[in-house]
Amino acid sequence: MDGYQKNMSKKILFATTNKKKVNRLRLLTPAKLLVLSDLNYSIPEPYEAGEDALIISITKARHYWLHLKEKMPVLCQDDTLKMQVKPEDDPGSHIKDPVIKKYGKFTDKNAIEYYTDMAQKYGGFISAYFEYGHALCYQDADEIMIKARTSRLNGRIVTQPRENESTQGYFLAAIFQVKIDDTWKYYSELTQEELIQVDTGIAKSLKRLLG
Repeated sequence: MDGYQKNMSKKILFATTNKKKVNRLRLLTPAKLLVLSDLNYSIPEPYEAGEDALIISITKARHYWLHLKEKMPVLCQDDTLKMQVKPEDDPGSHIKDPVIKKYGKFTDKNAIEYYTDMAQKYGGFISAYFEYGHALCYQDADEIMIKARTSRLNGRIVTQPRENESTQGYFLAAIFQVKIDDTWKYYSELTQEELIQVDTGIAKSLKRLLG
């Protein structure tokens, strides 16, 4: 039995309250993932400082591990949207900021309008990708260890949103398309099998981290 299979029997805290992220990772790994709501106490949220998704995920994993009363490996995920746009249109890792600046507050409706208008400005779509950072913090003897991996999901932002229940609280799923067998499909409309297919990069990262 390899290390990956052995670790599937261990408890691992996936430090998030985002149900969509939890459901997504549970499709990609047989690991026994606990979440923050499974704890009988609360842990303060970390300050998310860092220049990319990988650094942020490492910072978060260490933070949550240090605050655990019962120590177990802690897995964290962060993701950043990268768009191929001019510097003046690039929000960097703060995709909510330009929406707030224009409309005064952030809502899914405002964000969809802002980024579909931008796609229109660029001729109908914006080439983009999600960069995912995954970090695992655990104890090896008396030493705190961190393992981290990155992966990406290529796609595009389009002008016509496709909203449904899965896009509530996740506006990008309504305007982000990925290519499945040479066909562009909205992320919000992917089947479970298609979600697993496009997330092979994340699945490989998880196997490397948990192995």
